[in-house]
Amino acid sequence: MVFGSSTRAVSPGLSGTRGSILVPYRLCFKQDASGLLEVLEDALYIFFLLDIALNFFTGVYISGHLVMSVRGIAPYYLRTWFSLDLAASFPYEWVFEASTLEGVQLLRMIKFARLLRVIRLLRVLKLKRIISKVEEYINSEVLSVLIQLLRLVTFVVFIAHWVACVWYALADTDPTTRFSWLDRFDYRDAPPWDQYIAAMYWSFATMTTVGYGDIYPVNSVEQVFGVVTMLLACGVFAFFVGAIGSVVRKLDANAAAFRAKKKAVNQYFRQRRLPKPLQVRVRRYLEFVWEYGKDANLEEGEVMSILSPPLRTEIMVHLVGGVIRSAPFFTNIPLSMLKKICQVVTRETHAPGDIIFEEGEWASSMYFVIKGKVKLLSRSHGGATIGYLSEGGYFGEVALFMETSRSASAKCLSFCDTICLSRQSLLDLLVIYPKFRLKYDSLCREVLSGDVRGLCLQCVHCGKIGHLSDMCQAYTNVMKAAEAFKRGTSGPFTPARARPTVFGSANSTTTLDSKLKSRMTRVLIRAKTAGAIPVSPVSEGRTPTRSEPEESGGLGLDATPVPGQLPR
Repeated sequence: MVFGSSTRAVSPGLSGTRGSILVPYRLCFKQDASGLLEVLEDALYIFFLLDIALNFFTGVYISGHLVMSVRGIAPYYLRTWFSLDLAASFPYEWVFEASTLEGVQLLRMIKFARLLRVIRLLRVLKLKRIISKVEEYINSEVLSVLIQLLRLVTFVVFIAHWVACVWYALADTDPTTRFSWLDRFDYRDAPPWDQYIAAMYWSFATMTTVGYGDIYPVNSVEQVFGVVTMLLACGVFAFFVGAIGSVVRKLDANAAAFRAKKKAVNQYFRQRRLPKPLQVRVRRYLEFVWEYGKDANLEEGEVMSILSPPLRTEIMVHLVGGVIRSAPFFTNIPLSMLKKICQVVTRETHAPGDIIFEEGEWASSMYFVIKGKVKLLSRSHGGATIGYLSEGGYFGEVALFMETSRSASAKCLSFCDTICLSRQSLLDLLVIYPKFRLKYDSLCREVLSGDVRGLCLQCVHCGKIGHLSDMCQAYTNVMKAAEAFKRGTSGPFTPARARPTVFGSANSTTTLDSKLKSRMTRVLIRAKTAGAIPVSPVSEGRTPTRSEPEESGGLGLDATPVPGQLPR
């Protein structure tokens, strides 16, 4: 069994933190673990040795490729971190405790074992890699900044801790041979914890260039170490202050960039004297674009530009592939063709109130809704709402199969993120997919003949699946009724009773007898207003004559709701 590298980031981090704190303290203050701490230390030794074994079964990236086989992992681990991990995790104390040496030789071996603890500090080299791996999984910019600040503070604390331990070790000598700060300030017989606090106090006071003077070096060795510490502190302090400033600037970088863009836009407004309502719409649009992408350090275009073409395609398939496959014609296309389509679609962002296309304009592309809400409405029906499309919906698909005009208008109700696929782009792709070109040609012939069942397309007028709105028999019947009224005769036309269904929202159906009746009534009202008919439209509660369509009935339809989409 091979583990993912991300599942085992805690062990090296725990080992490095433990080693960087406990090893210097126990080495310089001559404190050995006892009791529960000794048991815990033995358990940690076992844990770290097991961690070395598990590293042979942990996947690694080699030259950008993920290797999950033991044959590939083992040689790589032996060449890189194995020696360091073994030296830093080996329980030297167990070996010397089992030794049969006695007297002076045993004492020397114990001292040597303590010195070997310094090797465990090498584990600190892994901490930077572990922290970077953790930051990869953080999406919040604020949290990322806080972790960077914590990392800087931890770095300074570690340096101060090591300096404090060495400062104490230099003073912990025989008082008869050398007088030290422990003797001057009465810390010689103090508890180890008090001695450590005093050493840390001097370390921080010196590194921050405060230097209160209540604890200071009293012999030449301590003075030399004090000079070295101050030189080290200059670099550490400068690095810390510079890094803090960089982190704070990064936190406000996106907001500052947006303010600069907004200022430039306002200046443009003043120069061009644009109307106030238009200015407000532009500002709201810019705010949406900023809010939509402010959590990313790079804009999508920048990210895509630095990636290889296969990675760009894979990301696009993940983002929009599912939406594209929701269209009937693209449901069963192979993955290779889906990737090609994802490469040629164009992404568009629209503000609330934007008209994506108008009814009657020439159609050459279809749209998929990635985010937001779109309303489809018919200008020829007095702006009546046909339906709504939200995330995952699509519209305008007839434009891919025939040259025609739009039968409805598409208006954004909110900020919308859409992708657009043009007919020409699809035709260019089908050259390398002859099997699907045959299917496409067959659908084109069906659509040209008025049969759109293959597209699961609903009629704008009656809501029935299978025909274009221009060939709607129900609408034709309504117009015949209007002509009958115009002639003032009782023609033989009497629509049959039916229960039509139309789409009330994207991917859902609603029975709407009343809406169909109201559509008929609006047609007749417009005809009367134009002077085309001399009589009033059908009123509620009055029995219709032979020349009037029956309000309670439908238009001879027997529609069955079929999942699909709305007008082209």
